[in-house]
Amino acid sequence: MRSLKPERPVPAFIADIAAEVGEAAARLGLDCLIVGATARDLLLDHVHGLPAPRATRDIDMAFALAGWPDYERLRAALLACPGWHASAAQTQRLLRVHGGSPVPVDLIPFGAIESGDRTIAWPPGHDAATLARPDTRAAITALLDDASLCTKLALGLARALPDDDSDHASRLLAAFAAGFRHGPMTE
Repeated sequence: MRSLKPERPVPAFIADIAAEVGEAAARLGLDCLIVGATARDLLLDHVHGLPAPRATRDIDMAFALAGWPDYERLRAALLACPGWHASAAQTQRLLRVHGGSPVPVDLIPFGAIESGDRTIAWPPGHDAATLARPDTRAAITALLDDASLCTKLALGLARALPDDDSDHASRLLAAFAAGFRHGPMTE
């Protein structure tokens, strides 16, 4: 199993915010995982030692939910904590003030809230749909050996995989899983 390198510490704002979100989710019986560019950066820089400069300060956190009430409870729990604020511009975004600066934190739901065509319609109007990738997440989980840190980081890649080319997605997933099982891939 791969782990974070102690000589490459995770930036405090990521560690602190991920811990706060994780604790709030755990109190509600929800599992969460870091996804998106933050997951990529943690994997490349803090696990493999390959510098991955951050282009943004946002942190994407994903949650498998049974329904929108779970999402609203999680959102309310975070907003009740000091330093957390709602974003006026984006439904899924909260802002966590850390070190005097606001850090955008996107709460990304998936699971039972998805429709049959794998989209998510955000309340209250359910009119803005986004594409979900539950099948890809399941495939990644099946390919990897355990529910380690690497598995949680790998799930973040699901957002970047193509929807319309399952053969391509399968090859990417297999290559990614092989890299975790056998070390860094080289060409």
